[in-house]
Amino acid sequence: VTPTFGAIVDRYVSEEMPERFSTQSSYKSLFNRWLQPKWNDVPVTDFRPLEVEHWLKSLPLANKTRANLRNLMHSLFECARRWELTTVNPIELVRQSSRRQRIPRRLTVEELRLLLEQLQPPYSVMVILAACLGLRVGEILGLQWGDVDLLNATLTVRRSVYQYHVGPAKTPYSEAALPLAPEVVSALGNWL
Repeated sequence: VTPTFGAIVDRYVSEEMPERFSTQSSYKSLFNRWLQPKWNDVPVTDFRPLEVEHWLKSLPLANKTRANLRNLMHSLFECARRWELTTVNPIELVRQSSRRQRIPRRLTVEELRLLLEQLQPPYSVMVILAACLGLRVGEILGLQWGDVDLLNATLTVRRSVYQYHVGPAKTPYSEAALPLAPEVVSALGNWL
């Protein structure tokens, strides 16, 4: 009996799902919202690259999200190959760019200054950390005072928060001690 895509998803969720909570949450959302409604009952041998490619292009999503869907499908078929449920991965031939359709607009220094005038701590400090250090929102939410060394002007990201779950930083590189400019040290010191 040829397994369906839904059977592959079920096995992947029970055996291969990454441990990181934010990744699990993202994958489950992609499964439930997009992949399973379209492909759940389709036998893995019936997948055709062009059909998948056309389906991805039809979705009202950003290129990055379409690329995430394509890459997740590719991973599922790689697992199916490893489990010897299929001999091919039809998603290898599916093209989907992750290139942004629009370049994100960046705040000017003046716009950042005007924004900061409207905010009080801790929100103003959060914006300063995001703008000056490039921290992710989850990394900012995961900061504790023990992560800040005002005397040596450094900040270390040790954890991240996603949907009220505290976990490790996204990558080991994220956990490096970051040097702080005097203005950032001042903002943190004033809030403390």
